[in-house]
Amino acid sequence: MKRKLAMMMAAIMTACSLTACGGGGNDMVGYYKIVEMEQEGEDMSSYIELLEENDLGVYLVIEEDGEGYIDMAGETSDLEWDKKTISVDGEEQEYTYKKGKITLESEEDEIKMVFEKMSDKEVKKYKKNQKSSDDDEEEEEDE
Repeated sequence: MKRKLAMMMAAIMTACSLTACGGGGNDMVGYYKIVEMEQEGEDMSSYIELLEENDLGVYLVIEEDGEGYIDMAGETSDLEWDKKTISVDGEEQEYTYKKGKITLESEEDEIKMVFEKMSDKEVKKYKKNQKSSDDDEEEEEDE
């Protein structure tokens, strides 16, 4: 199980280094969770489920000011976005936005990731888990 999780994280990190977005303006602003991923033609749904079972996941947060972040199992990286691309760590990737879904696809690296806009209930749970994680880190620093 650890091997599968490590493979999933490696695939996500590779995809994130390619991530870029573009698209639909303010309709796009919000919180998204990964719902579909393929790498080299292989469906990675089981890895997404494994992350979820461990209260982890991959999330995009798109803010109105053209910024945001990607959260990969608790590890975050800032991003910038415009109507065509998302840029993470200086790497741009074009995206499509349709019906509350952001799709990032790299033919070169054979990776496709689909993020779906989260419901208010899901956003609330995500923020609660994030706050809990931040509190745990502060306690470790104090020790």
